[in-house]
Amino acid sequence: MTDEELKTIRKAAADFRRAIVFSNLAEMPIAFRQFPRGSSGDAALLLGTYLSELGLGNFTYVCGWRDESSHGWITKDDVTIDIAADSFHEDQPPIMVVRNSTWHSEFEIETNQSHVAHVDAVDGPIMPELRRAYRQLVDWIAEHPV
Repeated sequence: MTDEELKTIRKAAADFRRAIVFSNLAEMPIAFRQFPRGSSGDAALLLGTYLSELGLGNFTYVCGWRDESSHGWITKDDVTIDIAADSFHEDQPPIMVVRNSTWHSEFEIETNQSHVAHVDAVDGPIMPELRRAYRQLVDWIAEHPV
């Protein structure tokens, strides 16, 4: 991945997190009501969709466990993208776009939970609500360019 691609991903990740933070969380799926706590997995899945739709390719959703808590993020090649890293109340920045993340390597990865990070790649009862939330976030970004 080139430095230019990393720059584009960093901006897109910041835009996406800003959209979540400034959206009406009461209208978002319940997992987002206390963002970033409890919503890292759903946020990662939606971010992967956004990055894919920007033409940046497919990303992999990763779920890991640490200290009896789960956490979700996305990867591509050796790059980790996490827009809810601060959900653990550690000294982590809220947005991480890094190569070979040592912090994420401390999680026990659930290999059966890794898949393409896209709302159309998974199924389940929450997916229609996540797809609706995704459209709202993308519309918010379009209406509030930086």
